[in-house]
Amino acid sequence: MLAQITIDNIALIDHLDLELSDGLTVITGETGAGKSILLDALGLVLGARADTALVRTGAEKAVVSARFYLPTTHPAHAWVQEQALEQAGEEIFLRRIVAVNGRGRAFINETAVPVNALERLGTLLVDLHGQHEHQSLLHSGTHLAILDAFAGHDALLAAMGDCYRQWRRDRHQLDELRQRLATATERRTFLTFQLEEMERVNLQVGELEQLKQRKNWLLHGSRLMQSVENALALLSCGEKNAVERLHRSASELENSLHIDAELASLAERSRNVQYEVEAIAEEIVRYQRTIHIDPSEMEKIEQRLDLIYQLCRKHRREAHELAELALAWRQELDQLEDAEDQEQQLKQRLSNSEQQYQTVAAQLTSSRHNAVDRLTAGVMQQLQELYMATTQMVVQVTTTEGVPKPSGNEMVEFLISTNPGEPVKPLKQVASGGEMARIMLALKSVLADAVTVDTLIFDEIDSGISGRVAAAAGEKLYHIGSMGRQVIAITHLPQVAAWGSHHLRVAKQVRNDKTYIDVQPLSPPQRIEEVARLLAGDQITDSARDNAKELLMQAGRG
Repeated sequence: MLAQITIDNIALIDHLDLELSDGLTVITGETGAGKSILLDALGLVLGARADTALVRTGAEKAVVSARFYLPTTHPAHAWVQEQALEQAGEEIFLRRIVAVNGRGRAFINETAVPVNALERLGTLLVDLHGQHEHQSLLHSGTHLAILDAFAGHDALLAAMGDCYRQWRRDRHQLDELRQRLATATERRTFLTFQLEEMERVNLQVGELEQLKQRKNWLLHGSRLMQSVENALALLSCGEKNAVERLHRSASELENSLHIDAELASLAERSRNVQYEVEAIAEEIVRYQRTIHIDPSEMEKIEQRLDLIYQLCRKHRREAHELAELALAWRQELDQLEDAEDQEQQLKQRLSNSEQQYQTVAAQLTSSRHNAVDRLTAGVMQQLQELYMATTQMVVQVTTTEGVPKPSGNEMVEFLISTNPGEPVKPLKQVASGGEMARIMLALKSVLADAVTVDTLIFDEIDSGISGRVAAAAGEKLYHIGSMGRQVIAITHLPQVAAWGSHHLRVAKQVRNDKTYIDVQPLSPPQRIEEVARLLAGDQITDSARDNAKELLMQAGRG
């Protein structure tokens, strides 16, 4: 339940720290006293769109905080855990900041979150019905959800959702395959041509780098030949070449050995150097014989490189990626060859998933039909207690098998006749505002055990009714609150206010030439005065007080 709400700088509220209890809490106040501001503030902390006009004049920002106390098994705790938000035991804290510059922040358990996270969590925490919310009943699209909530077949709904999603996936895959089959011949021709072109080029691993290296060698071939010839000339072929000089140097040393034997080592080393240089010269000659510069080879390399580069540009791939591309084409071509077999397999799989869907949908249909009589009887009983005994309500369920739908095979519409002898018709053609309010209240009473939301807020849902009908509406609100729910009702009717287990009064006050809104919990004597004011207006008489006491006594609050 909503245990506490703290409001700072919202409209005429300077600071308000309000603690709330379970059961029925009624909120009253003079017209224009600011009761709706409380709902605006609560809406903000539940993720409603922010309006900077709500920020109190002179303040830089408005802040609304709400503390909810919920059992650990409540779905809201599971949602918080799924979002990896910090846990706070059985409590959930929400906070919303709205700045005058349009910026704002949102928090769940003091962790910053997007504003839409407040909205998603808020749907699990509070069921808010404004004074025009019951108009949603006029749209038959809401009726199926109401019937399902009453039937309580959540497991069937979940199973049907799984079956529907599987059917949709299978259908999508089959449609995609058939689209490919529709263009399979053209695609097969395209892939075959591309692969044949790849095979004609027959690009080898590392070939591009080898060609580039060979091209570079050919570009500098003349320079290479010149270097080899110059080297040979210096070593052995030119005048006064190295071999000849080394030979003469070694011979000179050898001719002097008889004079000094110590020259033997130097003579030997000189002779060895001569032999090594001669060997180098011979290897250079052998290398020179291998050099063949064919002018036509450069043209062939250029043509080969151009062919490879064209292929790379055409397919927007690097040379080393072309083999991988060709492999993907071969796999796709194989898949196209097997497409007809795949189509038969997918058709069978789609048939199976549709059969599974229809099996679960049939169970859901049966459950919905079984719930219709119980829902109708429950609502009729509630309407009778709300002084609509002559009203006849019919829950019309139309089952049409066909293409699977997320909601199953049913369409549901509530039909009603408010006068004896009149045929039942759609709500929008029959019900008045006051009747719609009572129908909504009857549904909420019947559905009280079917919903997981613990806090229900009604903003003047009693509009359009009075007298004994209003008293019955108050009793209904009290009954919902007594079933483990927290009900907060903003009302202007004394007959409804008398049923509150707790009573809050909203009033404007002027302090230092500024207007403020205060919310005051009422004691029993103060409740008498407030109910009397609702009965008589500003001029409260003793008779009005006596009537107020009687209303409170009838409601068990005296």
